[in-house]
Amino acid sequence: MAYKDHKDHLAYCRKYDSEHHEEKLVRDRAYYAKNRARISAYKIAQYKASPEVSKVRAIKSRYGLSLDEYETILEKPCAICGDKATHLDHNHETGRVRGGLCGSCNLGLGLFKDNPDSLITAAGYVL
Repeated sequence: MAYKDHKDHLAYCRKYDSEHHEEKLVRDRAYYAKNRARISAYKIAQYKASPEVSKVRAIKSRYGLSLDEYETILEKPCAICGDKATHLDHNHETGRVRGGLCGSCNLGLGLFKDNPDSLITAAGYVL
């Protein structure tokens, strides 16, 4: 099938992939299992060749942010204690970015599994 332009072909591919998601998932997993070493070596080479591009792609993929947006969040102090923010905090269920945290506060929230009830109970215990 011939396409007038690349956008038409991409639209067809997206539609096909959405209609055949489970089949594609099985095929992709089998391909990855068969070619794991080659894929890993390629990814490592790509990262070494251009770590900044890899960082930008990872930030966009994980958080939906540009590098500028990401850096702006981390320029602000920790949202909990006011120290230097070094970690991007986000809701693990929705993916929504909440703000920047220092390493200690990020670890603390993680240990409480982002559970507000547990945090309130812990605050009452400390007080």
